[in-house]
Amino acid sequence: MIIYDTVIVGAGPAGMSAALFAQGDNLNFRLSNKGIPCRFVEETINTNFTNLENYLGLYDLTGTDVAKIFRKHMEDREIPIFEEEIREIKSANNLFYVSSDREEYLTKTIILATGTRPKELVIPGVENVPKRIHYGIDRNFLHYADHDILIIGGRNSGTVTSVRLKEMGANPIIIEKSKNSTAKEKYLKKLKELSIPLLTNSSLERIVGEGIITEAHLIVDGKPKIIKPIAIFGCIGYIPNNGLAIKLGLNLDNDGYIEVDRRMQTSKKGVYASGDVNGGVKMIAVASGEGAIAEYYANTFVRSEWKEE
Repeated sequence: MIIYDTVIVGAGPAGMSAALFAQGDNLNFRLSNKGIPCRFVEETINTNFTNLENYLGLYDLTGTDVAKIFRKHMEDREIPIFEEEIREIKSANNLFYVSSDREEYLTKTIILATGTRPKELVIPGVENVPKRIHYGIDRNFLHYADHDILIIGGRNSGTVTSVRLKEMGANPIIIEKSKNSTAKEKYLKKLKELSIPLLTNSSLERIVGEGIITEAHLIVDGKPKIIKPIAIFGCIGYIPNNGLAIKLGLNLDNDGYIEVDRRMQTSKKGVYASGDVNGGVKMIAVASGEGAIAEYYANTFVRSEWKEE
C-alpha cells in the first residue's frame, strides 16, 4: 500500500496552496477533492460579491475567472487532483489509514482543507419542493425570468444574489430577519437602483406546494403576508464540512469549526487544517496563507519524524 508524506483533502484555495508548497518541498503528496476543484470558490464569489476585489494581483474577476486561474495553476505545475470522496481516516500505528471511494492508502500527515457549505433552510414544507430551493448562483437561472423569487437573507450573499437574478430578468424579493441589513453600502445602493424590495424584520414561516411552490407564508413587521414565488434562494450563511474532523476526534469549537494553533496544528498530532473549515476570517487570501502554513509545519513534522528517509 502506498505511503504518502501528506494527503491534502480539499482542492480549494487552502488545499491548492498547500499542494504547491508540498511540491516545492519535494514531498510525496496527494491532493484529493470531491467534485469540481474550486467550485465552491466560483459559486461563493458569484453569489456574495460582484467580483473578486481585494486579492493582491488578481482583481475585477468573476468567481468563474478566479476558479479557472487556480485550476490552470495546478495544471501548469502538473499537480494531479484526485477526484474522490474520502470516507474514512483513522490512526494506523504512527501513520494514518485513508479510505476513499477510489482506493486505500497510508499517509504520515493529513491537511484538512474541506471548507464550508451553505446552511440549509429549515422551514415547514421545504422538503416538498427541493427543485425550487437554491443556495447560490451556481448556474444560469434565465428560466425564472419574469417570475417572483424569494431571497432569504439580506446580507451580502442575499443582496448580490438578488442583483444577479434581476440581471437574468427575474423579480427578486429579499427578506431579512433583522431590522437592518448589514450588507455593504454599495450593494444596498444597487438594490435601490434596481428597485429590488428588501423587507427587514421579516421571516419565512411556511412553504405550501408539492413539486412547485404555490404559496410562501411570511411574517413582515409582525403581520402575515402571502406571496407566490417560483423559487426560493437561501442565503443565510455557511457551516463547516467537518465530517472527517469528527471521525478523527478533533477538537471543534461551538460552531463546529476545527480548532487549530498558529501552526494550523489540530488537537491530533500529524493532522493540520486550513481555510474556512477553521472558521475565523473567511477570505481567499487567508485560506491560501493557511494552506501554506499547514504544509510548512506538515513538512517539518515529516522531516523530523522520519529523518532516515
